[in-house]
Amino acid sequence: MFVSTKVSISAELPNLPKRFLPKSHLPTLIWRKNLVDCFAGRAFVVNLHPVKQSNNLSPIMELTPIAHFHSPFASKFGIPKQSGLVKTLEGQIVFTPEFRNADFIRGIDQFDYLWLLWEFSANPHSATSPLVRPPRLGGNQRVGVFASRSPFRPNPIGLSCVKLNSVEWNTPKGPVLHIGGADLMNLTPIFDIKPYITYADSLPEARSGFVDSNPCRLLQVDIPEPLAALLTPNHLEALRQTLAQDPRPHYQTSPDKIYGMPFCNMDVRFRVNGEVLHVVEMIPLNK
Repeated sequence: MFVSTKVSISAELPNLPKRFLPKSHLPTLIWRKNLVDCFAGRAFVVNLHPVKQSNNLSPIMELTPIAHFHSPFASKFGIPKQSGLVKTLEGQIVFTPEFRNADFIRGIDQFDYLWLLWEFSANPHSATSPLVRPPRLGGNQRVGVFASRSPFRPNPIGLSCVKLNSVEWNTPKGPVLHIGGADLMNLTPIFDIKPYITYADSLPEARSGFVDSNPCRLLQVDIPEPLAALLTPNHLEALRQTLAQDPRPHYQTSPDKIYGMPFCNMDVRFRVNGEVLHVVEMIPLNK
């Protein structure tokens, strides 16, 4: 029995108007945001091929966010490249209305760390290459996307291990999880939460590929006192540790260039000279 359809692009027709076939013509096709983003502005001939599928397997999985992450980062620029690198970063997980029943997280406060499955929702485009250039390698060497943690993946799903600082059980938005050390942008959709279990998840003797031979390089961070006073002590320390990770693109090293990074409703502007990052200005952003 044919239970689904597969989409293939047979030809690009640049002279046709920008449009897609009506959804009513494709009753078995799930229209996804990625498809529209990828092909917007161009017209294609779309061929539908029946896919033979067993009764026990589904060719398509629909993921619905169970929560959203609330973070000091309004954009992806400056976010630590891995979770746990900036342990002082604080954020909250706020569940969507259908998952605000406290029974969904009953017992979660017995765990110190959690795994989060989430979407790279700020990617400007879909993955187009099997190879990527990890920043840890200076952007000069390519590795396979499945041998990296690049955000540009065929399925834009992120995985982070975060600290569960506390649980606020009764709020107007249901239970709220207070998190430390996350690497997520503000309002990132979260698809699933699982507890971190030491005996199964901790493998300290494991090899880590190119990461083992390319240790993380930290910058010294200079924040003048008048600017430091604009943030709370916790936010200031989180900013200092974030900037020490060197948020610049790997291909930009000019000591004269000034970068801007939104953090805690501030536009934090800085430049890097050698091994020292200097914060030169902090401008309040409109909320």
